[in-house]
Amino acid sequence: MHISRYWTALALVGTLLATTLLYLPGVHAPFRFDDFSNLRDLAFFASQPGWDAARFYLESAGAGPLGRPLSLLTFLPQASAFPGNPAAFHWVNLIIHLVCGALVFQLTAMLGKALGYEKDRYLLVALLAAAAWLMQPMFVSTVLYAVQRMAQLATLFCLAGVIAWLHGRQIALSGNIRRGAILATVGAATCLAAGLLSKENAAVLPLLILVVEAILPTVNSEWKKFRLWALGVPLTVGLVLLAILAESLVIEPYASRNFSLAERLLTQTRVLWEYLGLLLLPVPQQLGLIADDIAVSRGVLTPVTTLVAGLAWCVAVVIAWRYRSKQPGLALALFWFLAAHAVESGPFPLEIYFEHRNYLPAAGFYAGLALAAIQLLRRILPRLAVAAWLLLLVTLLLGQALLWGNPESHATTRLAQHPGSLRAHLFMADTLQHQAGAEPAVEFLRRTVRKFPDAVEPASSLVTFACLRPDIDAPEMDRVIGAFSNGRFSYLPLSHLDRMITVKAQDGCENLSLDELRSLVHALDSNPRFHTSDKARRYLHVLDARLLHQQGKLDEAVKDIEAAASIDETSDLWLQAAWWAMDAGRISLAEGLLDRAQESASSPLDQKRVTAMREELQRQATTQ
Repeated sequence: MHISRYWTALALVGTLLATTLLYLPGVHAPFRFDDFSNLRDLAFFASQPGWDAARFYLESAGAGPLGRPLSLLTFLPQASAFPGNPAAFHWVNLIIHLVCGALVFQLTAMLGKALGYEKDRYLLVALLAAAAWLMQPMFVSTVLYAVQRMAQLATLFCLAGVIAWLHGRQIALSGNIRRGAILATVGAATCLAAGLLSKENAAVLPLLILVVEAILPTVNSEWKKFRLWALGVPLTVGLVLLAILAESLVIEPYASRNFSLAERLLTQTRVLWEYLGLLLLPVPQQLGLIADDIAVSRGVLTPVTTLVAGLAWCVAVVIAWRYRSKQPGLALALFWFLAAHAVESGPFPLEIYFEHRNYLPAAGFYAGLALAAIQLLRRILPRLAVAAWLLLLVTLLLGQALLWGNPESHATTRLAQHPGSLRAHLFMADTLQHQAGAEPAVEFLRRTVRKFPDAVEPASSLVTFACLRPDIDAPEMDRVIGAFSNGRFSYLPLSHLDRMITVKAQDGCENLSLDELRSLVHALDSNPRFHTSDKARRYLHVLDARLLHQQGKLDEAVKDIEAAASIDETSDLWLQAAWWAMDAGRISLAEGLLDRAQESASSPLDQKRVTAMREELQRQATTQ
């Protein structure tokens, strides 16, 4: 069967349109979890659009070690849509998903050509790989979760980087080694930089290129010499940086987790097989955002499946490497999958399990499987089996999109599937609040607090309701303080305290006194898990300072601001303290604090704010 470029393009466009239609029922799904903490400062940009406001948003978001500025920049054009129009964000995510699907097609086709397959065959399997990736129901939680645009963009740039490398390789092997090497280097390096500025897991790009080179046929000596330097340098630099930063990025943050580095790595041997199983045969009950109830491997035999999983990976890797020349597709599928998981399923102290981590690994996995099946697809039975499998993916994708589009059903389903999950209970409480009102949400949270007495999040949510609603009785504070003092790390109580302190300053929060709010701040400060994050420590000092100011203890509040500045000094800290001093008539103190603000001002907007406050201070001084 001859497949022309026209029919290939038509089939790919049809696949992209079908994917769009399948996602339609879910595009209006509400914002979830991390969406709010990462997008809330968009309101400032929406009210004052401009570079200064954009810079403030980029600096305040604090997403990841590198800040992820490229991903955050893509949210700015949609600032006016937050928080009322989540569909605007999901549409952009869907467009990125479609672009990535087209890149999966291109990647598979280029690999098929490099491996010497017939054009008709590799175009057909490229369509298959793209369709499987686009319609994988596991990725609904990436496309319809606004902030996972970061994972999408990292994937997009990694795929583009490998494609750029393959393009340069093709030119080099056709005789123009210099031009090919330049194109491969510049293309891959540019995509690596863009990927890292989108999300840090793009650091795996050199590894992915190394995997591709390992399965492609042997090339001339000049290209071998070039790739040794082109891949060896970034990989060596990456390993050196990891060794230098291991203490702060890997070792220390485990203090906030309920598992160790060894336990995480052991657990990942099981998790990676589960990911692989879901890519091959998705199970609706195992899909979704809820996975905090997965059992951690406490030892090689606890559970025993840890040993089985580890041995199975060893066997799979040895076999794939041994037969990589005869079965390059299968070798690509396995090694790409593992290499793409090297960051998020490796030593870093991230949560154990998230579906979106398969977004990039699945691309090369499906490309490899499709290329491995290139000969089988000459027969009718394998074609029928693949068609049935794709139909299953389509059906499950539509089911997941419908579920995400119905918030109440979504929350109820996840809670039924994960009755022991704290996140499922928080998901249900949040949904009840928005769908049924405060009273049902509060009653559900009370049951959740009884079920998870040491958890910070439900206790924090419950006390926040009591603060915002005078008709809701405050929970027993001793229990809340106990949870805050001993619970696992979470930014949620910090955000809740911020909101409660703001309401208290506006003569609200009648159910809680300032002393009670300070006791909550001190409880978090006494929790060792909240001391593993400089951002959290700084936040706690600022919250305490705000409460001290409300109590009229200005000098103590300034000391807290100084403590916060010793962790991370920014002009807004000193401006806040200067405003308090000016409001109290402490002109001399305010002038000194404004001097500190001037010294730490890092943008024209900061300078303008300092100047405006100095002018106000001068007016106040002349009237005294």
